Amino acid sequence: MIQGMREGKTISLADVLERAKLKATLKPVTLRLPGGDGGDIATARRLAEEKGIGYQTYIKILLHESLRSEVARQARASRK
Repeated sequence: MIQGMREGKTISLADVLERAKLKATLKPVTLRLPGGDGGDIATARRLAEEKGIGYQTYIKILLHESLRSEVARQARASRK
């Protein structure tokens, strides 16, 4: 077992290999977001810390959920 640095949790070698495989399929992007106190990045950092995850991971989760929700909303609208 390997100790996850950020999470402080133990993860298996299989999990590490699975994460590495997934990472190879990801495409890096650059976004400009409002910074400073009360900005989007500060808010994401605070909320992510409460969940025990990194802020970039948290933003990625939010984006994924929002896109999935929008696709579903458009599908429902097109059926009307």
